[in-house]
Amino acid sequence: MNILGKITSIVAPAPGGNGGNGHGDHGDHHQGSDHQPSLSLSSLSRPPPLHSSGFPEQRIVELNLPVSAVAPAAVANYRPVVITGNLAYVSGQIARDETGGVITGRMQTESDVAAGVAGARACAIATLSALKGTLGDLNRVVRLVKASVFVNSSSDFTAHPKVADGFSDVMVEVFGESGKGARAAVGAILPLQSVVEVESIWEVS
Repeated sequence: MNILGKITSIVAPAPGGNGGNGHGDHGDHHQGSDHQPSLSLSSLSRPPPLHSSGFPEQRIVELNLPVSAVAPAAVANYRPVVITGNLAYVSGQIARDETGGVITGRMQTESDVAAGVAGARACAIATLSALKGTLGDLNRVVRLVKASVFVNSSSDFTAHPKVADGFSDVMVEVFGESGKGARAAVGAILPLQSVVEVESIWEVS
């Protein structure tokens, strides 16, 4: 499937989704009071949400994101996800459509950005699937630490951060501020001619 031709939207952006930071990709405390607020029993019985967006698993359903409970299979001699300590390293996830076919294309001009964003969103879905398939529950995710976004692009293409926002926006939609981490967005020649590839590091519980 060539993404620079006719594109079928993989996921519809959620209303009011937050964008990422630009190419920075590389890159109440109150004064003392004797009054203590009372706590109700109902507030004590509810566990606090881990993320500013609430519970990620619930957000996945609300956003109708096609996240799988099975991690995408490795295509060579590596592991899709490696957990060491409280960090999960997710191997590079390429852009695939609903049928599993690779979304191909090469960014050359600003007019290609929308296609690149769709590819980056597909990488986000693959990343969430990899995490869910490994952790069993996305509510175990504490926060995104860093995402490295590789954009299949020509040497004169400069809108890499805009393309990378396709990935970042999904993570903020699901995890709130906890889905906004450090980021790099760079041009590259990618395997299988994928339009985008994203590798990421996560803090997990």
